[in-house]
This record gives sequence, structure tokens and C-alpha cells, in this order.
Amino acid sequence: MTEPPGKAASLAYLLSRLELVADRVRSAVARQQAVDPDPLDRFRGLHISAAQVESILSSKPTRPHSDDAHAARRAQVELEADEAEGAGSELRLRSLARAFGLDDLDIELLLIALAPDLDSRFERLYGYLHDDVTRRRASIGLWLQLCGLEPASGLAWKRLGADGPLTAAASSWWRTMSVLSSRGRSESPTASRRSC
Repeated sequence: MTEPPGKAASLAYLLSRLELVADRVRSAVARQQAVDPDPLDRFRGLHISAAQVESILSSKPTRPHSDDAHAARRAQVELEADEAEGAGSELRLRSLARAFGLDDLDIELLLIALAPDLDSRFERLYGYLHDDVTRRRASIGLWLQLCGLEPASGLAWKRLGADGPLTAAASSWWRTMSVLSSRGRSESPTASRRSC
């Protein structure tokens, strides 16, 4: 059974955007491996060797990475999405952005956060980038790094703050779930996942 063309286009756009996140992760991993004194350490993320401590102490904070090739790939993905919408397809990720007033940075942050749920490779890669195998979700620092933002960027912190669009969208979603639940639904869509 095949999916309707609109759903296929929506999924293709989501997967293309997710692949752009994977490109950013690949670049971050390559940059980290280039400065790691022992990138093949089999206990990486479980301990910090003396060589790693020395490397950390002697290193300077890195500036966010800018990638023109990534920007060109992103432009191509967005052009294809424009064409799909022009042909009548509803792209759910774009609909979500419009409904909640999310900009490109918000969507990028959302995709980085959702990536481990959509593709389990990201859990291990995030653990590697954190240098901690137990940290399988992107921290705020990793979010900012993958988006190419300075850790002290006011723009970044504003987007992630209590008044930011992502927070407002999440609050709106939870309010909607509460209303639906009070109308007779016995559990929220995430309740079964939390119990696992």
C-alpha cells in the first residue's frame, strides 16, 4: 500500500531536514576527532585520560563552524519543499512552523532534539559528542554547536527561553492535551511511552 503523494512529500521533507542535521553531526564529529588526542580510545565517554585533560586545558574555545556546502544543501531541500507545496502537498513540518510562528532556527533546534527519536544513530553520536555515553540527548550546548551559534549568543538563549516560540508551542500542545483528556480521553499520547 502506497502513501498519498502529499504524505510522501511531507515525509521526504522531514527526512531531508533530518539528513541535514546528520550532516552537521558528521562535521562536529570530524572536528572533535581532529583535536582529540586519542580518538580511538575504547573507554571514551567513560573516563578522561591524562592526555585528554592536557588537551582540554591547552585548547581555546572553538568558534561556531560555518559551512557553505551545508547552506547550499539546505537551499536545495527548501527549493524542493517549495515545489512540493506548489504542487499541493502539505508539508507537516512547515505547517507546524507556520502554526506556532517558528523560524528556521526553531525548526533546526526541534529537529536536533527529535533526531534520536526518529533515528537511533543520533543517540550514540550525541553521546560521542558529549564525551559521555550516557548523554544520548542533545544538551543546550550541543544544540547551539550544531546550529553554528555562539554559546553566549543572546539570540540562541532567547529562542530557548521561557518566552521563546518553542516553549510557547510546547505549552500550547500540553494545554490542548489537557483539554482533550478532560473531555474523556484516558491518557495523553505520551503516557504509554513514559510508562515503558
